[in-house]
Amino acid sequence: IDNLPFPKWDLFQIETYIQANLKPNGIRSMPIFASRSCPYPCNFCFHPIGKKYRSRSNQNILDEIKYLIATYNIQHIQFVDELFIFDKKQIIGFCELLLREKVNIPWTCASRTNIADIEMYKIMKKAGCTNFQYGIESGSTEMLKSMKKNETVEGAKKAINIARAAGFEPLTTFMIGTIGENDRTISETVEFIKEMSLHIGAFFFTTPYPGTEIYDWSIKEGLVRNEEKFIMSLSNAVKYTINLTKLSDWKLIKLKCNAEKEVISYYNKNNVPKIISIDNKTKHNIKLKIQCLLPKCGNIFSVEICTQQLTKCPYCGKNIFLNRTLLLKHLGIKWYLDSLLDNFIDIKSIKTLGLRGLFMRLYTKTLEKFAYNAVCVYLSSRPIIRFVLSIVRTKKYWEN
Repeated sequence: IDNLPFPKWDLFQIETYIQANLKPNGIRSMPIFASRSCPYPCNFCFHPIGKKYRSRSNQNILDEIKYLIATYNIQHIQFVDELFIFDKKQIIGFCELLLREKVNIPWTCASRTNIADIEMYKIMKKAGCTNFQYGIESGSTEMLKSMKKNETVEGAKKAINIARAAGFEPLTTFMIGTIGENDRTISETVEFIKEMSLHIGAFFFTTPYPGTEIYDWSIKEGLVRNEEKFIMSLSNAVKYTINLTKLSDWKLIKLKCNAEKEVISYYNKNNVPKIISIDNKTKHNIKLKIQCLLPKCGNIFSVEICTQQLTKCPYCGKNIFLNRTLLLKHLGIKWYLDSLLDNFIDIKSIKTLGLRGLFMRLYTKTLEKFAYNAVCVYLSSRPIIRFVLSIVRTKKYWEN
C-alpha cells in the first residue's frame, strides 16, 4: 500500500477541520492511517478496509508526517489505525527513524495488552509518543472468551503495569452487554478497574455493527428483525441500542449506570493530588502548582484548569483528578460556580437558540453525556422519547 498516494487534503476545507479539532494549547492535529485492518478475531469488530492486515513501510509513514508538517503546520499526529502497535520490530524501527531524522512531533495510537513490551514503550516515548489506548473491554475472563479477544485479565494487568513503568498512563475502553454478560461478570470488570486505578468516563454497550460476527448472531437469534431500521438507530455505542444478554433491558442499563458511578466515584476519591500553591487565579481559569500523588514520583508541576479536570503528571504520566471537593476547599464556592456556569452552558446561545435550544443543550449534557441515572438512559432509549427529541432537534440547534 506504499503505492497509494497520500490523501488529497487540499480537496477539503482542511483548515476548518483542523481548527475544529485543536488539541489543548491550540496544537494542530491530523490523522494518519499507517496500516489496514487488524489480525485479531474479536467478534464485535468490523473492518471497513478489509479483513487482511497490511502495513505501510516506516519511510512511507514518515514521508506523510513530513508532508503534513510542511503543508499544514501540523504539530500532532493521531494514528487512527485499528491496530498501530502490532509488530514490535517495525515499531522500534519507526521510532528509530523518527529520532534519526529528528522529526520532533507528538503522536498517539492504539495498542493491545498482549503486545505490551517495556523496551518498545520506552523508545516510543523517546520518539514522541504521548499515549496509546488499550481496548481491554472486560475484566472478566468469561467475557473475554465470549468476545474472542485472545487476551487475558492477568495479561491486561501486566500490560498496564508495563506501560506505567515506561512512563505512560494508557487510555482504556470497556464494554458491558456482551453475549453471556451478567451481574457477576460486570462486577468483575468493576473490580478490575478499581484494582488497576483506571480513569473511566463511561462504558460502551456491546453493539452489533454490520460486518461483525455478533451482528450475524443477532440476526440469527431474531434480535434484529428489521435491519434497515436497526442500522438507522445505531450510534456511538454509549447509547443503548440492543440487548444481547439474558438480562432485562432495564437491569442491563441499571447495571451499566451503577458500574459507571462506582468506578468514577472510586477513582475521584483515590486519585486526588496535593495542591502546593495557587499561582494565578482569574474568574474562569486558574494556575495551580500540584504534587504527583505517586510516592515513587512525587514531582511538583503546574497546571491550568477550569472546574473539574483530569490532568497528567509530566514526569511519570499518572492521571490525576482535580475533583469538585478539592477545588471548593482551595478556591471557594464563588470561583467554582462562576467557572461551572461558563463551561457548562453557553448563556449567549440562549439568544440565538431560545429556550428550546437551552433545553437541548441541557439534555445532551446531562442525560446523554453525563447520564449516571439508569432512568434517564432507559427513557432516552424509548421510541416515544426519541420521537419527541427528534422534533426539537432542529437544524439550527445542531449548527450552533
